[in-house]
Amino acid sequence: MKNPGVFHESVAGGVPLSALLPGEQGRIIAVGMGSGRQHHFRRMGLREGKIVTVIATQPARGPFVLDIEGTQIAIGRGMAMHILVEKV
Repeated sequence: MKNPGVFHESVAGGVPLSALLPGEQGRIIAVGMGSGRQHHFRRMGLREGKIVTVIATQPARGPFVLDIEGTQIAIGRGMAMHILVEKV
C-alpha cells in the first residue's frame, strides 16, 4: 500500500525531489503532505515555483542538502519524497 502524498514515480510531468542527484535542479510543482507539514515546508522556503538545487545526498535513508535561493537546508529522504519537481 502506498503512502498518500508520497510521490514514488513520475507524476504529471514531474518527479519526486528524492529522485534528483547532486547538482541537479528542480522547480517545485507540488507538495503532497497535510496542511501542517506544507506550512512547515513553506517556512523553510520549499513552496511551489521555487527552484531547488540538490547539493548532496547520503546513501539509504540519509538527508538531502538543498540550496534554495542561496540558503542551504537539509531534509530527510522521506520528506523529499513528498515534494514533486520538474527538472530544470
